[in-house]
Order: sequence, then C-alpha cells, then structure tokens
Amino acid sequence: TLCYKYDLVGRVWKERPPLPKEKAFLLEEKYAGESVQSKLCRVRERMGAERADVHLLSSLDDIAWLLNLRGNDIAYCPLFLSYLLVFEDHAELFADEKKFLDDVLKELEKNHILLKPYNNIYDTVHVLDASIRIMLDPDRVNYTLFQSIPQGASVLECENPEILMKSVKNDTEISNIKEAHLKDAVAHTKFMYWLK
Repeated sequence: TLCYKYDLVGRVWKERPPLPKEKAFLLEEKYAGESVQSKLCRVRERMGAERADVHLLSSLDDIAWLLNLRGNDIAYCPLFLSYLLVFEDHAELFADEKKFLDDVLKELEKNHILLKPYNNIYDTVHVLDASIRIMLDPDRVNYTLFQSIPQGASVLECENPEILMKSVKNDTEISNIKEAHLKDAVAHTKFMYWLK
C-alpha cells in the first residue's frame, strides 16, 4: 500500500530549503498574443464538450500559459509553483500569495481567478461535490492529488487541452520567436568572432 498522506522526503531531508519566494509576473499580451480571458474561454469550451464541471491542472507550464504568468521558481524555466482549478464561471489558483504584486492581483481579479494558499489544493479537491465531473491529465497529476478526489466523482482522464493549444502559435508568438532567433544569432556570431 502506498502511503501518500505524509511528506516522506521531509522526514529524511533535514536541511531542506524552503519553497522559492521569487515574484511571479505578467506576460503582456504583446508577447502572448492572446488574453487570459480568451484562453480560459477556449478551455471552457473543451470542458463543455467533455461535460466536465471542473478542470484540474498541476502542470506548471500549462498554468503559466493559460494565465499569461511567469515566475522564477525553477532554474532555467520561467515557471512558478502552483495548482489551478478551472470552473465554468471562475478559477482558483493555489500558490504562495506573497509572490503576487498588485498588478498581478488585479489581473487575476479581472479574470475571476481566486488566489488561495498553495497547499490548500488537497483539501479543496477533497471537499468537491461527489457528483462533480472532473477533467484531468493522469500523467500530469500527482498521486496524492488524485487520491484527494472524493469518492463518487467522475474522473475524465484526457490530455490537458492546453498542451495542444499552446503548441499552435499565434501570429504574435511567431513574430516574437523569429525576433528572438535573430537576437540569438547575433549573439552567437559575436561570440564565434571573439573566440576565433
């Protein structure tokens, strides 16, 4: 039997560092090419097609893309530690509240996204209505979170719709990618010139 209610790593990792405290920041629409409202609308359309009441996300890249937010919690990846529940009329973001400055909080509020403490995700999922239909990607949800789903709830296992959505780049993203490659090429050329 797997023991999932306890932090087993914490028992042996005596000098474990605290979770990162880096600030999260907005990725402006001039870089994202699409608003949070539009992305949420597309995800909710998929939820409707699957007859899902709630969509559970624990994959940091999908959350960052969907909310047009970035962070510095993981080396070399612009992500922040979080979980997300998307409902039909609002969403609930579980993250360290100290990471978010006023401009980010206003953007969350504008899009009807409630901010809740990071570790509250397990209790929140556990007390969802047992008649709920929850959409999630089983390959991207941890065991404890999956086990927190109430008995009787219908679990719709499918790939997160954000994966395909974010892989299809809009015109703004394509333009910015090309510009980034040009800047990278210039930097690489200068380095090769210096090296030779």
